[in-house]
Amino acid sequence: MAAPAPMPPESTLSCLPWRALEDQIAAWDRLALRASEPNPFFESWYLLPSLRHLPDTGKVMVLLFEQAGELAGLLPVVSAPRYYRWPVPNLASWLHENCFCGVPLIARGAERDFWRAVLDWADDRAGQALFLHLRAMPVDGPIHAALSATISGEARQTEIVLREDRALLASDLSADAYLEASLSSKKRKELRRQAARLAEQGAVAAERAPTRTDCPNGARGSSRSKPRAGKAKQVPPWPIMRVRQPCFAKA
Repeated sequence: MAAPAPMPPESTLSCLPWRALEDQIAAWDRLALRASEPNPFFESWYLLPSLRHLPDTGKVMVLLFEQAGELAGLLPVVSAPRYYRWPVPNLASWLHENCFCGVPLIARGAERDFWRAVLDWADDRAGQALFLHLRAMPVDGPIHAALSATISGEARQTEIVLREDRALLASDLSADAYLEASLSSKKRKELRRQAARLAEQGAVAAERAPTRTDCPNGARGSSRSKPRAGKAKQVPPWPIMRVRQPCFAKA
């Protein structure tokens, strides 16, 4: 059985507290632009607000892979005491419930070097963890293909424990071009007519409030009435989730 190929001498992998990312935003953004497989959930504009504002992120670490002095890979990880409902310790990529893709950001051409470094790190620093759990990894892209190629020929057990399909918009079109391609001319005409009718009632503007208290009173909640047996049923205002609101306001 062939021995694993060593990392190039100019490559390094560091496991640091996530707050180390605060000083890496410029390099992080460059990595996102040259990633072989995009993942907006792990880009700086989304991941940092998630880590800053969501609960229980104090133990989240981040794997930073560098080649020739440039950031070439990034993956948030956590040491988890449970595997779903079972008390089985493991190392896992960190996701939250509004993060729907767990593929790491890896510079094009560095995929296999990144996985070699991550596997070596997990082997050397497993502690009580019994395995490495890579969550929400797409299996039809170059990142998973590089992982499969890296572990081929090794005495290492791997399993896909869950498969699920998620809707994903992947388009090279601009927003206007996508809308034009997706909607019929009749539907677009109807939307323009409705917009014109709405504008007759006054100026129309979209504003983004950073906090709930900054919203006008009429925008903080909504009451809806639905006729039923001759009576109107009041539905309470929709709540704003206090924990997630700062995260999405920043993102």
